[in-house]
Parts: sequence; C-alpha cells; structure tokens
Amino acid sequence: MKKHGFYIICLLFMLSCQDEEVAETQLQCQTTLGVAKLETKIVDDPTDIYYPRKGGPYPFAMLFQGGRVDKQYYSLYAKKVAEQGFIVVVPNHQSSVIFRNPEGEVLFKSEGYFSESKQIEQIESYIQLANQTKRSALYNKVEPQNMAFLGHSYGAAMAIKALQSICEFPFCPVGETYMRPASLKAVALSGINTRPLIGVSAIQPVNNDGLPLAFINGHNESRARYDVTKTSFSLIQDPPKAFVSIKGTNHYAMTNVNNPPAPPGGKVGPQKDPGIVKIGQEESVMLTAHYSSLFLKAHMKSDACAWQAIYEPNEKEGVLIETASGTWRPEGL
Repeated sequence: MKKHGFYIICLLFMLSCQDEEVAETQLQCQTTLGVAKLETKIVDDPTDIYYPRKGGPYPFAMLFQGGRVDKQYYSLYAKKVAEQGFIVVVPNHQSSVIFRNPEGEVLFKSEGYFSESKQIEQIESYIQLANQTKRSALYNKVEPQNMAFLGHSYGAAMAIKALQSICEFPFCPVGETYMRPASLKAVALSGINTRPLIGVSAIQPVNNDGLPLAFINGHNESRARYDVTKTSFSLIQDPPKAFVSIKGTNHYAMTNVNNPPAPPGGKVGPQKDPGIVKIGQEESVMLTAHYSSLFLKAHMKSDACAWQAIYEPNEKEGVLIETASGTWRPEGL
C-alpha cells in the first residue's frame, strides 16, 4: 500500500482540542485519567482522537467502526478506554461495498461507513508524525510501536482479516497485499464472530500467530450469537485469548445508544438488532470498555492486576468469561 504521511503533515496544524473530564469508576484495576478529544482529519476521514490530558507516552488503539455506524456513537466507549491510559483513534471512513455470488450476481451493495485495511497504514503514519511534531497535541504522548486494534461488527471483521495479514475483498482491494504491522500488540473486538455473513457458512478459524485476541460481545446478540462466537473462540489458533459475553446486552453493547440511527445526511442506518437489552446503555458501554481495556493493559502494559482480572475462567458478575492465557505472565505473577 502507498504511504500517506505526506498527505497528513498539513493536517496536523488544523487540530481542535477540547478537555473532557471522565467520571471515576469503581471497576477492578481501573485508573482515572482526565481525557481530551482531538478533532482532525486523517487523509479523507474525519477523525476523533481521545487521549489522556496529562502524562505519557501511551499506547494507541485504532477503533474500526461498524457498518454505517457514525463515530459519535463510540465516544463514551473511546473515552472510557482512554481513561485507562490509551490513545484511541476513531475515524469515519467512507467506502462502498459490493458482494457477489460465484455467478456474479450482486447480493449486497451499499455505500457509507465501512472500514478498510488501508486505514491502518494511514492512521499509523498520522500518529507517528503527530508524535514527532511539536505543534501537535499528541507531541511525545504516543508509544508508536505499541498499537492495538479495537473494532465493532463490520470493522471487527476487517480487523480479523488484517491481524492475519489477509488482503481480502471487501476490506482490501483485489490484487493488493497486506502485512500485519510489527507494532500491533493486542486486539479486542466487539459484535463479532467468524461465521461469514455472505458466502461460506462454516465458522472460520483465526490464525492469530500468538497475537493476543479478545472477543467482547453482548450476550443477547442476534447477529454474532453466543453459541457461534463460543465456537469461533475455540478456533482462535493460539493463546492468549479471551471471550467475554456481557449479560443483558446485544450487538450494540459498545455504542452510546442501542441500534444507532443513520449517520447525519444518510438514508440508511446500521442493521438493527432485536436482541433484548436488560441493562442501561451506559452500563453496557462501561462494561465493554472495561474488559477491552483490561485485555489491552494485560498485554500492552504488562499489568498484573488486569491480567488476573481477565484470566480467571469463572463467571463474574454480569459477564461470562472464557480464556486461554498461554505461558506468559506479567512480572510478579
């Protein structure tokens, strides 16, 4: 793929920044950092970046949106993860998607917010340059070689292909190649399993090649169903891995509202999930962000408390957890 750093340098000086305090939480192994929001553009993508106001440098995470889900609906989740000492990049990426059967018949066609693997190099180039630019709000705040993927639904499906170095339509143009970045250290995805929506019906394995990978889903999902995701989890090739199922939530456990509406100016919104929601949406988002950040902290910060909170195979309050930790442990355990 082409480098995009030269597109970015002029954008670094058009950033707007606002401070946003994050409320303290009582969840296990949590910290409380004030969070700021940066509004910018990465190549053609309007992007929100949530980062701790003080201290650093911090690991950074790319959040790949679900199909047709506007970035605004990930704001609470992104803030909660940033509160734990991460820089979270949330773009709105416009693209078109066409699925055809083997005979060439169009099965699905849509334009809107659909994640693509080319975003990874674009975001990484932006972050590296911003970290080196004195006038940037992210100057010296980033650990550029300590990167994570976060993702939801369609964006999570793209991330699964990317972490396996698979360049596959519609996430990556036919004929191109893609290699997983060496800086990628952990992946935590939501609203996802590995049964394709169109085409092959068999649940697919994931060749993660030792990369820590977590699925964090709503337990009442009607799309990434619990039983299918449990099988997907078993087919992740290598530990460390985790599957967290949050009770009383559905496919939109990580978004500010259940079943978000169409993006501003859009006629078609995200696919609705009729799965029953039994807890408040803020609690749902908080729990999804909590387990996402625990997983990242365990593997990107060698946080012993976070590791213990994730790698206990018993049922926790409000969630079901299944894990395989492998042999690695943080120092002190």
